[in-house]
Amino acid sequence: METAILIVNGGEDPTAGKWIVFCVNKILQNTPGADFKIFVWNNNITDDIVKRFLESNSHILYMEANPEEELGHPHAVPLQRLYSHARQFNPKYIITMDSDAHPIRKGWLEELTGRLGADCVISGVWRDELKKAIKPYVHPSCLCTSVAFIEDKGLRFDGTISGPEDSRQDTLSDFTLKAESLGLGYYKLERSNKNNFHRIMGGIYGDFIYHHGAGTRRNIGFWDEANTRRDRERNKRLSRLALEYLFLDYDNYIGWLRGTQGRQVVFDPDHRPTGTFVPASLLEGLGRSIQEIKTAPLKPFRKIFKGTRSKTKLFYKSEKPFSEADLRPLPEGWNRQGPDFIGVGVPKAGTSWWYSLMLQHPDIVPHRLFSKNSPVSKELHYFQHFMFQPLNDEAGENYKKAFAAPPGCICGEFSTIYMHHPMNIINLNKTCPDTKVIVLLRDPVDRMLSHFNHVMKNRSRALGFQDDDEKMIFFKKYSVYPEAYYFSLYANAVRNLLLWVKRENILFLQYEQCRINPAEEYGRTLEFLAVDPRFSPSRAGEPVNKQSHFYLELTKSQRSALAHDFAGDVAELKKLVPEFDYKLWPEVEIVCESRKDITI
Repeated sequence: METAILIVNGGEDPTAGKWIVFCVNKILQNTPGADFKIFVWNNNITDDIVKRFLESNSHILYMEANPEEELGHPHAVPLQRLYSHARQFNPKYIITMDSDAHPIRKGWLEELTGRLGADCVISGVWRDELKKAIKPYVHPSCLCTSVAFIEDKGLRFDGTISGPEDSRQDTLSDFTLKAESLGLGYYKLERSNKNNFHRIMGGIYGDFIYHHGAGTRRNIGFWDEANTRRDRERNKRLSRLALEYLFLDYDNYIGWLRGTQGRQVVFDPDHRPTGTFVPASLLEGLGRSIQEIKTAPLKPFRKIFKGTRSKTKLFYKSEKPFSEADLRPLPEGWNRQGPDFIGVGVPKAGTSWWYSLMLQHPDIVPHRLFSKNSPVSKELHYFQHFMFQPLNDEAGENYKKAFAAPPGCICGEFSTIYMHHPMNIINLNKTCPDTKVIVLLRDPVDRMLSHFNHVMKNRSRALGFQDDDEKMIFFKKYSVYPEAYYFSLYANAVRNLLLWVKRENILFLQYEQCRINPAEEYGRTLEFLAVDPRFSPSRAGEPVNKQSHFYLELTKSQRSALAHDFAGDVAELKKLVPEFDYKLWPEVEIVCESRKDITI
């Protein structure tokens, strides 16, 4: 395969005219005999007509969004995932195409790929209509480049790798910026309309590519134009006229834009074309009433799946682990692959915060039991259901079904009690012997207090205990307190982990280091997981799942007493995990330094 054409359908997909269907058909019509494949990511999975068209077309390799995943960017992130998928077919060239753009004549592909060479690394639609606000660049509505340029220069389609912050303008603008910074050239398909109804809507570029542009947006306003309600409504009417001309009178409309046809096209906002139906031949049998098109609601990406989310069951409260019936459907084009990573500990050590940062990375996706409305979305709690029973092959395969990802991405979970729960690590090793394991540890005193308060606040309420109830007193003294203490004893759990998991497959993180230097520790995490370490998450310093200490606050002397209790365990941990900075656990470290008589 010489060329991969990447198209993202949706985030905000105007149902009017089924843009993606029109786009694909125009590509096929105007690209005879070429060696190419079309890779489509579909955000608008609620549209069954479009799904059937995309799934049934032999020229398309289809992949769809997971409705449970909130993408960092509904266009850029899918482009990167499509690129990762396309790379498996060893293309020489990559073309991105917006669903509201299409080639208008044959020879377009040869024109774009033929311009590329040692001194010209990008070709495509040149957008300079907003140059006073956005530096002109080759636009993703139709951008062509080589895989060699992308790989050699370390570029990504999700915009996470760029130059200075003030130079990163839009999706794929990095490509143009990189070429300019290296003194390399690019070939520009400049706007070639002889007639215009608006400079940013309905444009032809280089007499090869049509792009409907801003006309596909819901609210159409521009920084250098009046932005009153009246102006926005006028822009919407103009866009609708262009839409109707495009689907009802295509040749005449394109000819009018070119300045070559004889029949007049009127772009008076009060004018209406005379047609009532989109010709079925244009949409391969998907004709629709223009009135239906005009009144169809436009659904923003983040509202597309409203009402479709399923609530994750709290399986740690269930007698049995999940089954395949409890998992959300496998998105089309995703690979079921088993976990790429498993977080095994420990609770109340910042794991929810760290996992949320991990999921911001475009190449890390949530497991199939994920629901952002669930407080345990990162955790499957699978292995502890088997208690003292070794897992059989059937149970192990059932666990692996919870993990799926698009090609080039990874998937995992973070169940924080796996490391301390009996038999879990043995069963994990049997089921996923090569999976990477993450351990996040925290100052044992701070962690114990946080654990105690968390359980008292949440589990006691779930059990129906009242603060002055005898059951609550019994629960606190004989259940919660020893449990909170136990999970702050790290050395034996780590030693057991090292017996069953190769040291090179384990990443130890220290909570305090992650708080002090999140960028460095996040980069270490990404390198360990073998995903691009140059991605920087947003809101890295914001706490997640933080709760106040209502049930237990200790005096300085009480904390010191606990530190003495934990000193022997930490002294042993130092031998197992010497890379930690134990001075970040000052109370315990003081005891360790002063008690040279501590023996292991």
